[in-house]
Amino acid sequence: MDNNFSMSLEEMNKVLELYFENEISKEVLASWAIEEYQSLIHDGSIVFLEKLPYYNFLNTIMQIDEDEKWRNVGEDDIKQIRNVLLGRENMSYTFKMKMPLENEPLYNILKKLNAMKTYESEIIKIKSIIENYSLSKEINKEDIKCIYDFVVMKPKEVKTILDMLVVTIIEEFLSSYYIDIDEGRFKYSGGHHKLFFTDTNEIDDINKLLKLINCYIGVDYFNVLILYQRGKASVSLVV
Repeated sequence: MDNNFSMSLEEMNKVLELYFENEISKEVLASWAIEEYQSLIHDGSIVFLEKLPYYNFLNTIMQIDEDEKWRNVGEDDIKQIRNVLLGRENMSYTFKMKMPLENEPLYNILKKLNAMKTYESEIIKIKSIIENYSLSKEINKEDIKCIYDFVVMKPKEVKTILDMLVVTIIEEFLSSYYIDIDEGRFKYSGGHHKLFFTDTNEIDDINKLLKLINCYIGVDYFNVLILYQRGKASVSLVV
């Protein structure tokens, strides 16, 4: 099942063009942005990486018609968005995000979109293993195999923020630990596998792993960074 939010950046640019040509009022512009924003959130489309870049733009545009006393958005903000869409100006912004828990409405919406937490049961098990390991510094072969099986089943495609979280968790494991299921080895590498070698602390890396896992299962918030360069958007995690 495909996600319902189907607006393109080209469509957004056309709407802004109508506004600046005085063919639609700021009231119509704000109403349009509110409707699209609600669709983005309520349809679950916001978890898709190709849709995330719309969030801040719509959140900004829909405030253009608010009471002057409270309004923080002006013409210059809307002009900046159009310049970014046209590739005339670069821009970056971050916002906090949290995955839904099983008892929350968005959980079932994402499930219908085939965007749900595919690796949730494996990750919950791994969380328990890492928590026990952090206390005892001991781990059995069965648990090592569980971690190994997880890190080798990397998503084939990274379409959602959930996929991106899974990839980040896997990369954190691989950059922090030597894992050998044949010899039953699970040894902290001390940062030797990281791109820029640093004398890292295992407790800090364990805490980062647990933080990433909690973000995936919906316990913790994480930051999303959207970077616009030459009219194209890229998405990354800041945890």
